[in-house]
Amino acid sequence: MTGVTLVNDEELPAFCEWANGYVNDETVKQCLRSRDDLVAYFSARKEMYMARARATLYK
Repeated sequence: MTGVTLVNDEELPAFCEWANGYVNDETVKQCLRSRDDLVAYFSARKEMYMARARATLYK
């Protein structure tokens, strides 16, 4: 969503393999929100998150 990569296959291959297997599990998929829903949710709250991050930087 923001273009930031937190983890990648080169640095944490086992974790990435586990994460991909987890989110692609049929039972787990039933519980996860769609990407579009998540983008809408976090986009609507982006400024609040940014303000909180700025506030913690200048303490």
